[in-house]
Amino acid sequence: MAVLEDYEHTLLQSLFDYNRIPLWLFTSDKKCIQHFNALDKKVLSELMTHLIQLLEMHQDEPLLLLHSDHEMYYLITFERKHQTYHCLGGPVLMSNANDQSSRFAFAFQKNIPHQALLQLIHQLPTLSWTAFVACFKTMALILNPHINLNDEFPTRPLIHQEDSFVYTFAKDIAENRYASMTHSSYKEEKIVLECVREGDVQRLEATYRAMPEIVYGNMSTHPLKQLFYGCIANTTLVTRYAIEGGLDDETAFTLSDLYIRQMELCRTTAELSRLNEQMGLDFTQQVHDIRAQKNRQYSQAIQVCLDYIERHFHEKPTLQVLSEVVHLTPKYLSFLFKKETGQSLHAYINTKRIEEAKKLLIYSDYEYSEISQLLGFHSQSHFINVFKKAVGFTPKNYRSQQT
Repeated sequence: MAVLEDYEHTLLQSLFDYNRIPLWLFTSDKKCIQHFNALDKKVLSELMTHLIQLLEMHQDEPLLLLHSDHEMYYLITFERKHQTYHCLGGPVLMSNANDQSSRFAFAFQKNIPHQALLQLIHQLPTLSWTAFVACFKTMALILNPHINLNDEFPTRPLIHQEDSFVYTFAKDIAENRYASMTHSSYKEEKIVLECVREGDVQRLEATYRAMPEIVYGNMSTHPLKQLFYGCIANTTLVTRYAIEGGLDDETAFTLSDLYIRQMELCRTTAELSRLNEQMGLDFTQQVHDIRAQKNRQYSQAIQVCLDYIERHFHEKPTLQVLSEVVHLTPKYLSFLFKKETGQSLHAYINTKRIEEAKKLLIYSDYEYSEISQLLGFHSQSHFINVFKKAVGFTPKNYRSQQT
């Protein structure tokens, strides 16, 4: 049962590979439909019973952190296709736990034989509270980017050990200094994302110039792979903020896929960093153009036409089709469109198709015949002629200059 988009699945797998926090996806009726873990199959059945019990107790919480002195979990409730799902992360050992499991009353140890329990503890990740909260926030933004993580979110003890928990938290909060050294600040990320949502290209360019080099944590010992994981996360967030800014879903997700595929081809961190910034600027420009178009004073009929073309330009919608959509005669719609936009309908649609062709030439490996077909040109030669007339280069020359 596919709940996540392909890029979300890739991102969750990458995060698991980095922090080793077991991830479990449940439906609203507490059926586990997907999981990311490297645990021994011998303990999964008993552990699943424990996880379902936690979910039954706390499933009404949209965001929740659960803890005892020695173990932690998080719960994130999210929606996909009008269905509610739960992401449960854990168990994770607190940094002050050790392998002598007989000393501790782990909430997950019920019905697990002693030797299997020891093996399970060896397989579970050990994190500080600060690091665990950072992982929780990252996952929450991926699954539900509309949440405000500046707001407080609830924490619940697994058992009543509040005093010792306060001590642990006070000790671990000192690690914030280390976290700030290995990750770019959330405030800096928010500035970039707000520029994307507002379509503020000029401010984003200035922000990139003023910001220190972006650091995405420590997800891999290989610098290029580490940066690639960070760029995937960044592209995911930029995509969501661009949609909030007014970019239509299909355009946003298609552009995201194109950039991630192009990022995979990068062979140096410098090349990947440049592409990452270019991705942010491209999305921001897209939002800027959409907002500029919607801010113009168009009549209702022309605005409906523009919105329809934005969603269907690859089909090359005809004057006849658009006139039926807005209930005007083709002759009058043609006159009104030219009067309000300054372009004929044919020229406007060609402009949109050429803009899309440029992106496909730069960020995809499609053949020219495939691009021609995708964008609704009569033939490859027709596409080449129209593109050269508009851009001044053939598609082949344009691609070689840009890549």
